[in-house]
This record gives sequence, structure tokens and C-alpha cells, in this order.
Amino acid sequence: MKEFKDILRQQRKKKCLTQKELCEIIGVSQNAYSRWEQGENFPNFFNIIDLSRALECTTDELLLGEAK
Repeated sequence: MKEFKDILRQQRKKKCLTQKELCEIIGVSQNAYSRWEQGENFPNFFNIIDLSRALECTTDELLLGEAK
């Protein structure tokens, strides 16, 4: 099973977004986002929802790496 940090990076790159661009869309600092992609921290529920909307994927895809 893929880790969240890897899935997040993959989904962001799939949408051709930089970390900075995605941070501006979802309203978080680049420092906070960077920690998510490095696996040092995990986004809260509301950030997960915002990420899935911005990346146009389901929360299952974002959290589990697969569509349900």
C-alpha cells in the first residue's frame, strides 16, 4: 500500500501543480503542505476535503491510492 505522502505528491503532479500553486488554492502555508508530502505531518479532515476537490479526486483515492 502506498503512503499518503506519495499519493499526495502523485496526485499533485498529475494535475501539473506546484506545491505553491496548490497551497494557494487550498489556503495553507507551503511549509505545512511540504510537511504533508514529506510525511512529517498529516492534514486535518477539512484539508483532506479541500485537497480532494482541488486535485479532482475522491478522498479514497487521496487516502488509499485507489478509487472506490
